[in-house]
Amino acid sequence: MHFGWRSNGIGRFRNECLNSELLKDKLMTTVVLPNDIHLLCVIAKTFPDGVKQAFDQLYQQVPNAQERTCYGIYEEQEGKITYRAALAAQTLDEAQNLNMESYVVVKGSYARETIQDWPANIPTIGATFCKMLENEKIDKESPSIEAYQPNDVLHCLLRLKN
Repeated sequence: MHFGWRSNGIGRFRNECLNSELLKDKLMTTVVLPNDIHLLCVIAKTFPDGVKQAFDQLYQQVPNAQERTCYGIYEEQEGKITYRAALAAQTLDEAQNLNMESYVVVKGSYARETIQDWPANIPTIGATFCKMLENEKIDKESPSIEAYQPNDVLHCLLRLKN
């Protein structure tokens, strides 16, 4: 299975930010994460080309990977992109026990947009995050969080300012 960004030139700050036609009929909602979400991660060596390899490695390393919620975490700091392929941890010390990187999605309020049938709508992922970032309520320093759900549903999440 391929997740999030593919190596065909899709990226958060590229041309899809300009293509508002991709986003007609989108409605941003607010969700509250009542608890932190602890993740097991593999960092992609490159973005976007290394994303599939990172997910492949993640699924090989983690027991029962197919039974866990999958995430993609995109961060850009000082012009450097970090993309983490991630799965929900079952225990707080699981990342350490598996000798993997951990990451925490902090509880709180998030803006959410949903993409149905995301594998057929890859270009809308970056465009969706770009459109969400136009909202003044978004914490512009927060990572872009892709939360992959059953039936090819993707929730795009960005933290709201406090």
